[in-house]
Amino acid sequence: MNKLTLFLAIFLASSTVMAQDNTTNKSSFFVGVDINDVMVDSDSIDYSYNGYTQNRDFSPSIDDSDINFSLGFGYKYYVPETQFFVMPRITYDFGKLKVDGDDGIETTTGTYPTFTEEEWDSHFDLEITPTYGFDVSFGYQINSSNELYIGVGLKNVDYKGSLYNTYKKEEENEATDTEAVIENEIFNISEISKDSKIIYPFSIGYIYNWKNMSFDLGYSYASFDVDGLDIKDSTLKLGAKYMF
Repeated sequence: MNKLTLFLAIFLASSTVMAQDNTTNKSSFFVGVDINDVMVDSDSIDYSYNGYTQNRDFSPSIDDSDINFSLGFGYKYYVPETQFFVMPRITYDFGKLKVDGDDGIETTTGTYPTFTEEEWDSHFDLEITPTYGFDVSFGYQINSSNELYIGVGLKNVDYKGSLYNTYKKEEENEATDTEAVIENEIFNISEISKDSKIIYPFSIGYIYNWKNMSFDLGYSYASFDVDGLDIKDSTLKLGAKYMF
């Protein structure tokens, strides 16, 4: 949430920038690279298991983030005698995004100074691999250096979701301030989904032009379904383009 607040502050500040130079930039092709901070939220997934004499019901959900980067190629077209531009591009992402969520229960037994703590946890892991994509941005040129845009697009993502459970038993002696792990196991591993999907992100952003370079601070949002689970994908990106 702090990242989104920072982005909106910069975005709103940029919209108030006033400059004397209103020269229209030239239309041109470009190549660029983006660094993406991808934040993923999901619904909870209900799961039950029996292990270590315990019947447990869990509802793990994802609230996590990871970073990847993407390459892009496109064309930026400035509409003659206006301050508007259109910027289509194709992209390809590199790097898998690994996000996870968990839900757990702890119990403690014993009397001073020796206590035994047991933890049962259920984990929901999601591995997302964005690959190719296409988007179109529609922008407004405040001046030759500062621009704002909104965009729509599509992106192919490969994903794999899995569940696994962990059990940990630990003994603690408060008198001697020592801990000892008695048992630590991973069990009931299962793959719940593996597929590809097209998602449709919506984006907003700010562009700063400097000589033959263009720097982009943007935010995009998309949601998609994984076997009945709603996955929300919020991405904060920092990009650089070379115009030629």
